[in-house]
Amino acid sequence: MKSTLLATCLFTLLAANACSQQPEPTLTATVTPTEISLGEDITVSFTIHNGPNTPFEEPEWDPNRFSVKGTFQSSNISIINGVASSSINYAYTVSPLQAGINELPTASILTQPKKRTAQPPNVHVHPNPNFQQPDVPVKSPKPKRKIPTSRI
Repeated sequence: MKSTLLATCLFTLLAANACSQQPEPTLTATVTPTEISLGEDITVSFTIHNGPNTPFEEPEWDPNRFSVKGTFQSSNISIINGVASSSINYAYTVSPLQAGINELPTASILTQPKKRTAQPPNVHVHPNPNFQQPDVPVKSPKPKRKIPTSRI
């Protein structure tokens, strides 16, 4: 019984120490693939590293340039040799609506004392004579919203 209690206390102290040693949050952006034909989808991912409670400002997708097909969020936390790390990934499945080199929108995280922004790589979209443009309603851009991240 004492050894179980001692092990629990030791684990709690190690976990608390590991969480207090987290580095500053960062934000990265990736795109796969970066070259497609018109009508094909890409996946745009924004990953917050070591910022489980960092507010995320999602990208503003222009409905005249991109069709957002879906979103996905995942998170990961690990403690290795007493060092904690975490990540939260926001992924968007998107179909560009125009051929050419498409610049993707940025996303941001709010950290103290500054805002960090990640710019995904551009996507080269080749013309596709078989692609039919969907009817896209013209909308005014909605204001950016902050997505609170849950405490892991």
